[in-house]
Amino acid sequence: RSNYVKLVNGELAGYLGDVISELAYMLNFTIATITEAQSLGRSTDNASVNSVVARFNQGAADLAFGPFLMTNARRDIVDFTGQILTGKTYLYFKMTEGFYVHWDTHFK
Repeated sequence: RSNYVKLVNGELAGYLGDVISELAYMLNFTIATITEAQSLGRSTDNASVNSVVARFNQGAADLAFGPFLMTNARRDIVDFTGQILTGKTYLYFKMTEGFYVHWDTHFK
């Protein structure tokens, strides 16, 4: 669980909640579903991953917040940002093909 984003009445709140809401407005996208995972994801015996990381792999998630450790297995599934704040919270986007906008383009 991130200390910087919370669900309040089904809506994002907190510092990163405000950031993603502003990104959604500026980049004209809609947040359709918000869910909280009980686990960030860990390796299993068959080299797969579960929980949040699995949601990316299955196409069920495009964005996640959390204190993930960057591993080679996770890098094959998600694109990591640099550290946003002093702490262990990062913003993750699903890797896409085709049109590419660098995550900080609108800040320049």
